[in-house]
Amino acid sequence: MKICYLTKSGTIILENGAKQSEIELTKKQNKILLYLLENKNKVCFYEDISREIYDEDICFDDMRIKTFVARLRKKVNNIFEIKNKTGMGYILKSIKGEIEYVEN
Repeated sequence: MKICYLTKSGTIILENGAKQSEIELTKKQNKILLYLLENKNKVCFYEDISREIYDEDICFDDMRIKTFVARLRKKVNNIFEIKNKTGMGYILKSIKGEIEYVEN
């Protein structure tokens, strides 16, 4: 069983038995992942993700979101299953292992 510790600073610490590894996320990748986790099994629309990751109102661009999520998927594909809902957004379908949040 994998255990995944997700820190506020954007580090994912994976423990699989005695083996431990870390994955560093950018601030935006971390915000997207946390938003998807909060809305697990629900469609997260491009515009809602955009509002979540930007502190100020900017012109919405779904290609930016797609790029951020594509890069995020490359890093966390073995832990999280993030599915595309064509023309709408993304949905976090499953988590492989246990997740714990760590204050850091």
